[in-house]
Amino acid sequence: ADARRELRACASRVAARVDAQLCGRVDARGASSAMWALATLASFRGEAGVGERERHAATRALVGALSTRPELRAAFNARDAANALWGCAKARVGLSDEITTRLASAVSGSAPGSAPPGERGANAVEASMALWALASMRGDGTIGARPARLAATGIVRTLAESVTVGPTSTEVDQHRIVANASWAAAKLSERVAGVEGEGEGE
Repeated sequence: ADARRELRACASRVAARVDAQLCGRVDARGASSAMWALATLASFRGEAGVGERERHAATRALVGALSTRPELRAAFNARDAANALWGCAKARVGLSDEITTRLASAVSGSAPGSAPPGERGANAVEASMALWALASMRGDGTIGARPARLAATGIVRTLAESVTVGPTSTEVDQHRIVANASWAAAKLSERVAGVEGEGEGE
C-alpha cells in the first residue's frame, strides 16, 4: 500500500511538470508518449494511477502545444497520432477540427511524412485504437460528430488494408481490433440530439 501511494505521488509530480515551457520544447514522439503514459497511468485502479487533476492539466498542456506549434503536429507519424488520440480520449480532452483531421490523416498515412516509404500508415491495432478514440470523443462531446466521422473515414480504409489473420497478429490483437472497430462503428453511426452533424455530443 505504501509503495502504491508513493508511485501515485511520484506520477502526479511528474505530470505536474508538464507545463507550457516543457511543451514548447517537446518533440512529436515525446508528446505522444506522454499522452499515452498519462492515460495508461490513469487506467490503473486504486492508488497506483496519476491524479485526475494533474493528468487532465498535463494532457491539456500537450494539446495546447499541438495547437500553437504547426511543426509539432506536422511531425506526428501514424503511431504517434494513434497514441495521442487515445490519450486525449481517455483524458476527455477535446481537440480542434484541424488537429483531429491532422492526427487522423497521420494514422491513415495520408499526411505528408506520416508513414515511411512503402508503408501505408498505422497497423491494425493502432488504427482500431484511433477509431475507438474518435468514437469515444464523439460520444462524450469533446469533438463534434461530423469531424469525427470525416476523420474516421481514412482510418477505416487503413484498417481494412492492414488487418491480418496470420502469425503477425495474435489472437488477442484480433479480438481487440474487432471489438474496437465494431464499437467505434456503432458509436459513430449514432444520431446526435438536435441537428445531425452539427458537432453536439450526447
